[in-house]
Amino acid sequence: SKSTSRHRTNAASGQETRPGSQSTNTPDHFGVRSVRLRRTDTPTTVPQAEMNLLRALVHDPEIVVPLALPSMFSDRVALDAYHLVTSDGWRDRIEDTSAAVSTLVGRVIVEELDADPIELVSRALDALINRRNTELRYDVNDIEQLRQHQPTVQWLAQRQEEMHSDDTRTAAVEAVVDWLRNLAESEQSDE
Repeated sequence: SKSTSRHRTNAASGQETRPGSQSTNTPDHFGVRSVRLRRTDTPTTVPQAEMNLLRALVHDPEIVVPLALPSMFSDRVALDAYHLVTSDGWRDRIEDTSAAVSTLVGRVIVEELDADPIELVSRALDALINRRNTELRYDVNDIEQLRQHQPTVQWLAQRQEEMHSDDTRTAAVEAVVDWLRNLAESEQSDE
């Protein structure tokens, strides 16, 4: 007999989904895994590194909150979720957020953290560094600008390498986070 349940089962994952929403965890055309939360009113794609960082913020806040920065989030919904989960009494305010944010936060609350939280921060930093390097490449108009940015690009490349080693990961993550904080402060003072 056919089920009369209002939930559908995703053929690929075997997971149930509610009408009007769907969750997938599939590689994109670059082979990068992203989580797509779709609701009829608010579609969004949250990069996997940002999902993992949110998960670490929720499950290991003592370690991760001091290292996480808003600039680590490229997705608007993930950024809103970051602001929520890093505020005092956030669990009481989940329902006061948008449907997309409450869905995302609800998901990371129930998902287990099965990786080193510092490693998850380093993965989010990798994505941020890669975005900044791409921006730098497109912003450079002449050889002099390239020379000005070269020491920073090299320093970040060294820190990225160190973030991939268990022995140097924590110090490298802290160094990059400090650099990003200083950069944000100097950009704010320039305005």
